[in-house]
Amino acid sequence: MASPSALLSEALLQCGICQDVFSEPVSIPCGHSFCLSCITSRWDQSAASSCPKCDTLFATPPELCENSFAREMSERVRARRKQMDSEVQEMIQDRLQKVEEIQHCVELSKENAKLEMDRSAEIFSALFQTLERSRSELLETIQRRQAAMEHTAQRLTAQLEMEVNELERRRNEMEQLLHTDDRLLLLQRFSALSSASESCCDGVIHPDPCPGIVRRALVHVDEQLCSFLKALSIQEHDMMLQYSTDVYLDPRTANPWLVLSEDRRRVQDGDVERDLPDLPERFDTVPCVLAAEGFTTGRHYWEVEVGDKTSWDLGVAQASVNRKGLVTLSPQDGYWAVCLRRASEYRACAAQAQLLYLPQRPKVIGLFLDVTDGTVSFYDAETKSHIYSFTHVLFTEEIFPLFNPDVNDNGRNSSPLVIRPAEESTNLDVTI
Repeated sequence: MASPSALLSEALLQCGICQDVFSEPVSIPCGHSFCLSCITSRWDQSAASSCPKCDTLFATPPELCENSFAREMSERVRARRKQMDSEVQEMIQDRLQKVEEIQHCVELSKENAKLEMDRSAEIFSALFQTLERSRSELLETIQRRQAAMEHTAQRLTAQLEMEVNELERRRNEMEQLLHTDDRLLLLQRFSALSSASESCCDGVIHPDPCPGIVRRALVHVDEQLCSFLKALSIQEHDMMLQYSTDVYLDPRTANPWLVLSEDRRRVQDGDVERDLPDLPERFDTVPCVLAAEGFTTGRHYWEVEVGDKTSWDLGVAQASVNRKGLVTLSPQDGYWAVCLRRASEYRACAAQAQLLYLPQRPKVIGLFLDVTDGTVSFYDAETKSHIYSFTHVLFTEEIFPLFNPDVNDNGRNSSPLVIRPAEESTNLDVTI
């Protein structure tokens, strides 16, 4: 927008006839100036020659004097107008282009949303089919087992009833023998009748279903679900590669015990405390360092090589986190991080620290930050498997990548944390 002084100068350089900036300005004897074409045209169409501004009447058309100062200033104004018009046109084009980009993004979002819905419908349909098939097979198995159990029970019951009848017959016969006078026959028959044979019914009936039958029925569902989750994890990781961002360490935030490489991509415990200024942004107790650049919007992905380290912390921190004294890594304190301790204990530093069970030890950790959506995700970048995600986070400050290589531990944890360049992430093989 033009300044008041600029507007004032333009007003002084306006022709009183056409109300526009002078074009070939000329002055008349009364001191007023007009465009050459405007004043000559006015006097040609009038019987008298007078000043259009002060009405001074001239007996004959006066001599017109070129106003070089007004011409020069008018040319400057016209040039400025042209430049402003060009700048405004450029701003208009920029905004129209952004409108087109937004509309294009909306259309792409619609297409991607439809693809996601179609894909999710296929996945859930397949899972439902597997569940239904497993349920049907489970019911059939239970019913078959129940029928077999009932058949066995009937057979055993019939056998036992026969044995009961035989035993009743023997008991009746023994009762009769007790009333006979033939002592020899009594002894012979009593010995035979009293030695009851062992039961031939040795079957066992269990009232409860076969242990593990339901769990085994769900094995196929679990296998298919794991397969889908693995495929989706690979797909979402590969999608995040397009947001690869170059991240550099900020020496002003580094704990004095830490050593940073010249390219500011590596950090490790130096075993010696350096004499550094105690800046407000520097961590003075915990061995942490932040990235030089923070994020307030958008999506960002970076990878960190952890190699064979036995202890580390990785994540993000908001700008206002406390950097003096002991630090608690938790969302309540402005940190969203995952850590490794004792070479095998992985934890998500949530409100309540959550132990993570990883199928293998990751060598490279991929971190994805979506400031707008409020998501911080961690991946095994080599296997493209999801490790953990903080979701529905309301970020209200600038967010910085966080790195803690932890102490050397007598050489057991001496390896550095190494931030990969963005192109190394994007050049990885993409598998969808």
